[in-house]
This record gives sequence, C-alpha cells and structure tokens, in this order.
Amino acid sequence: MDSLVLQQEYNNSSINNDNDQKQLHQISRFVFYFMIFHASFTNVLMAYHIGLFNNLSDHLDYIYSWNLEQKILYISLINSLPQFVAAIIALFGGKWAQKHGRRKLLIIFNYISVLGTGVTLIKHTYALVAGRIIIGFSFGIWSTIGPLYTLEVACKKYKGISGVIYSIFFCLGIAFSYIASYGLPSDPKQSQKNNFWRIILGIPAVLDQNEARKTLEKYYQQDIVDFSK
Repeated sequence: MDSLVLQQEYNNSSINNDNDQKQLHQISRFVFYFMIFHASFTNVLMAYHIGLFNNLSDHLDYIYSWNLEQKILYISLINSLPQFVAAIIALFGGKWAQKHGRRKLLIIFNYISVLGTGVTLIKHTYALVAGRIIIGFSFGIWSTIGPLYTLEVACKKYKGISGVIYSIFFCLGIAFSYIASYGLPSDPKQSQKNNFWRIILGIPAVLDQNEARKTLEKYYQQDIVDFSK
C-alpha cells in the first residue's frame, strides 16, 4: 500500500495553541482518507439536523397537538433558533479553541449535541425548542472549527480534495435525513401514536457519541481522550 508522510505544523491561525502539538505521522493512503472523512463528519451531523425537520413538518402538529398558528410559530423557531445561536457561538469559536484546543472543543460540543438531541426526544413543545437551542451551540463550533480542522488534517497535496469532501458530506447529511424519514407513517395523524419520530431525532446522538470519542481518538492515536490535559 502506498504511504505518505503527513506533517502537521503550527501556523498563525487563532485556533492553534500549545494543546495542539506538532506531529509527524507515517500513515497509509487508506488511513489518510479515513482521517479526512472523519474530520469532515461534523458536516454530516449539521446537515442532518438541518434537513430533518423539513421532513417532519407535516407530522409535528399531530405529535405535539399544535393548532395552525402554533405550527407556523414553532416550526419557524425550531428551524431558525439553531442557526441564530450558531451565529453567536461562531464569534467565540476561535478564541475558545485557542484556549482549550481544537480536539477538546470538538469532543465537548459533540457531547453537547448529544444532550440537545436527548432533550428533543421529550414529547413537549418547550423541550423541543430547548433541545434545538442546545444543538445550535454545536452548530457554531462545527461550522467554524470543522472546516479548518479538515484542512489541517490534509497534507498540502490533498488540501483541495479535502475541501471537496467536506462539501460533499453536507449533501450526504441532507440526503441521509430524507432517507431516514421514509419510516414515518404515510398518514401524519398516525404519528400521534407512532414513535418513529423519536428514532430519527435520536440518530444524531449515536453519531455524535461515536464521532466525539472513537474517530478523534483514532486520529490522535490515543486509546482514551484525557480531558485533564
């Protein structure tokens, strides 16, 4: 198997700090692309969260017993609040990464997304809105640290394709949200008693957990992420 040397060096980016040590890895081409794919995976998660409620919109009023006015209001809120929160959090993403390190920040906010996803599984309107707000915090970090992290994983030769992969993963996340929604009842009224909506809302929690622990640790070649460092 062809191999290549990937050398990560510091630059003047605001997200670099002493927590992110210069590393030299001898890795196979397969492992290199594996790293790129997983560094881009935050885009799949973000796109899935964004696309999901387009598919659920006809079911939500039956699940939460909304009237027409409430449906218009709450669908607007659950779609816009995560983006609004993300825009605010993104302003601080670079500073937080400089202080705490990219790795820790991505792991921490993946778990915050797990928390937000868990809250949305509660069958209550306010829980749904609160959960989406919490998820918005993760959106802000994923949208700022994610692209830079992807570029830094890539060696110079593959900088271009890493950006392409990151964009493709967003499209895959949207597509995945539509595929997952095929299990919803054909009659939205049946969602009052059918709990499949909880399954498709809960899928990101499993993916977030895996992304936070397994893939980032694999990249840093550690068995356990040590939050004390």
